[in-house]
Amino acid sequence: MGNIAPVLFLIFNRPDITREAFNRIKTVRPKYLFIAADGPRSDKPDDALLCNETRKIVDEIDWDCEVKTLFREENIGLRRAVSGAITWFFEHVEQGIILEDDLIPTQSFFSFATEMLNKYKYDQRIFAISGTNYLNISNEIDGSYYFSKYPSSHGWATWQRSWKLYDEFTEWDKIKKSGVIDLLFPDKVEKKFWISIFDKVEQKKIDSWAYIWNYSCFVNSGLNIIPQKNLIKNIGFGEAATHTKSKMSPVFALFTYELTEILHPCAIIQNIFLDKELFYNNHLNVNDRKKLTLFGRFSLFLESMIKWMKRQVKKLLK
Repeated sequence: MGNIAPVLFLIFNRPDITREAFNRIKTVRPKYLFIAADGPRSDKPDDALLCNETRKIVDEIDWDCEVKTLFREENIGLRRAVSGAITWFFEHVEQGIILEDDLIPTQSFFSFATEMLNKYKYDQRIFAISGTNYLNISNEIDGSYYFSKYPSSHGWATWQRSWKLYDEFTEWDKIKKSGVIDLLFPDKVEKKFWISIFDKVEQKKIDSWAYIWNYSCFVNSGLNIIPQKNLIKNIGFGEAATHTKSKMSPVFALFTYELTEILHPCAIIQNIFLDKELFYNNHLNVNDRKKLTLFGRFSLFLESMIKWMKRQVKKLLK
C-alpha cells in the first residue's frame, strides 16, 4: 500500500476486540507502530489477566516494523492515559494515525489519512483528519472530503504541531464570559450544550480527553478533514466499554465504505451546513432534541426536506 504513516494503537483489556482491530492494521504493515496501554484497575480483579493477554498482541507483529510500547503498570484513567500516549507518540514522530482497540478501519482509511497528512502538513489551518463520517455519506460536497470545525476521536490522524495545542482549559472561564463564545457557537442550542460539556470536563465530572481535544480545536479555529464516506466501524459497544455502552448510539449504526479515489475540494472552508446537521444528529442526545422549541424542530425538519429534495433532483439529472 505504499508508505503508511506511523500508527499509534491504543489498547487496554479487551483481547478479542483488540485482535480484530490489529488484524486490520496488519494488512497495511506500517513501518512504524506504537502501542500504548493503561495499567489494570485495582478494583477490577480480572483486569490484570485481561490486560496482560491484550498486550500479547505485540508477539503477532510478523512484518518488518519498528515497534515502540508504552505499557503502564498502574491505571491512570482514560483521560490521562490516552492524552499521555498521544503526547508520547508525538515525541517520536511529526505526524501519524491514531486508532483505539475497538475501531475497525477500512483499508482505504490508511491511504486516505496518509495522503491528507502529507498534503496538509504545513497548513496551520488544518488540525486533524477524521476517518469517521457520522452522517455516513455527505453528497452535498464537491470532493472526497470536506472541512468541519468538529474533530473526531474515532479513527483519526494529526500532526505534532496540532497536538502541541492540546489545552486543558487554561482560558476556559475567560472565553466563556467573553464574546468569543458567541463566535465559536452562534447557534444558542449548540452554545449551551458545549458550555455544559466543557464545565463538566473542567470540573472532572466527565473523564474525557476527547472533549478537551474538541475544545483545543475550537479555540484555535482549527479545521478538520471529514471523508465523504464513513471509513471506520466501532465494534466496542457493550458494558466493557467506557463511553460507548449503548447500541442505541448513532455511531453503532454507521456503515463503512472504501474510497476508490481522492478528489480534493475546491476551497478550504468550513461546511457550516453539514456541521449543523452533525451537531443536531450526533452530539445532541434524544432527550436534548426533544427539548428543542417547536420552531427549532420545524427548522430542522425543513432543512432535512430541502436536502432530501436536492438529492432527488441530482438523481433525476444523472
